[in-house]
Amino acid sequence: MRDLIRKVLSEQKFPEVWETRKVYGCYLLKGEEKKFCTQAMKKIENSKTSLKAQFKQILGLGLNDDEINKKLLKYEKNNKFFYQSRHDLQDFALKITGSCSNAETAIKNEINDLNNKIVVLFKENQEETYHLINRLDTNTVGLAYLLTIFRRNHPDKKNDSSLMNNTDYLKNEVDTFYNLYFKVNPRVAEKGGESIFFEQVFKYLGDDKTIDESLKNTMLEALYSIKKTRQSGLESEEEGFAYIKKKYPSHKVVSYAGDFNFVDMIGVDGAILSKKKNQWIPLQIKSDITKCSGNYRFCENMCIGKNDKGSWVELYYTGSTSVNPIKLTPNVSPLQDYVGYMGWDKDSEK
Repeated sequence: MRDLIRKVLSEQKFPEVWETRKVYGCYLLKGEEKKFCTQAMKKIENSKTSLKAQFKQILGLGLNDDEINKKLLKYEKNNKFFYQSRHDLQDFALKITGSCSNAETAIKNEINDLNNKIVVLFKENQEETYHLINRLDTNTVGLAYLLTIFRRNHPDKKNDSSLMNNTDYLKNEVDTFYNLYFKVNPRVAEKGGESIFFEQVFKYLGDDKTIDESLKNTMLEALYSIKKTRQSGLESEEEGFAYIKKKYPSHKVVSYAGDFNFVDMIGVDGAILSKKKNQWIPLQIKSDITKCSGNYRFCENMCIGKNDKGSWVELYYTGSTSVNPIKLTPNVSPLQDYVGYMGWDKDSEK
C-alpha cells in the first residue's frame, strides 16, 4: 500500500529543478515574507475547519462545472477507487465500537457522510490517480505560502519591513490578510460572491483561461509543498509504526494508510490492541510531538511523535484531555456484529 502511495505522489510532475531543492513553501521565502508565512502557518493551523468547509463547497459546485467535473469522482459504494478506504472504515468500526458512545457517533457520522465525499483525480496516460490538491484544505505550509504571495501583490501591503519585528504587528498583519484572502467580504457575500481563495482554486481546477500565469506557478508551489510534507508524513508514519511494533511486540497493530482514507479523515492513522483491556485504541502518528492533540471523537486514544531530541514520545488521552495512561479505565469489548448493527449495508449507503 505504501509503495502505491509513493507511486501516486511521484506521478504528478513538477519542474525537475525543484526536485533538487531542499526547501519548499514558506522556507523558500526570506526576510519579512518568511516571518509572515511562518506566523500564517500558526493561524491556519487553528482555522482548518472553515477552510475544509470552503474546499468542500468548491468541489460541490465543481460538479456543475463542465471542466472541473471531468476531474471529480463522487463516492460510489462499488467504485474500486473507494474499495480500500471503505474496507478500512468497516474494519475500524468492528474494532473500536463499544469502547464508548463518542466512537459510535463518530463512525456513524462518517458512514452517513460517505455519499457527500468527492475526490479530485489526476489524469496521465489515460490513468486516474489521487490529486495532491485534495490535501490543500489542511496543508498549513501550502496555504500559508498562497496567503504570503497574495499579500506580496496586494496594494495594502506596507513596505516597512522593520514592522515585522514587532510580534503584535505581525499577528495583526496575518489576521488582516487572512481575512482578505480566506473570508468573504460582506458586500461580496450579499451578491453571492466567494472568498479570493475560493475563486483562485476554482479557476485553477477549471483550467480557466483568464487565470494569471503567476497564480498558476504559485498554486504549483503550494502543491509541491503538499507533496514534500506528505512524503515526510509517510516516512514518519512508517517509522512510528515500526517503533510501536518494536516496543509492543505482543500487541496487534493495524495501519490505515492511503490517500483519501475515510479512517484518516476522522483523525486516525492506526490502532493498537491493548491486551490488558482487550480493547483497540485509536492511534495518531506525528513527526513532532508538539503537534499531538487528543481526538475528541474517542474516549481513549493515543498519539506518538518525536521530541526535540529525536526520540519517540507517547501521549494518552480521554477524548481531547491528556491523561496518565495508568488512569485509563477498561471499557466493554467491541461489538462483533457492529457493522450490521450500524446498517452498513442498508439504505443509508446506496
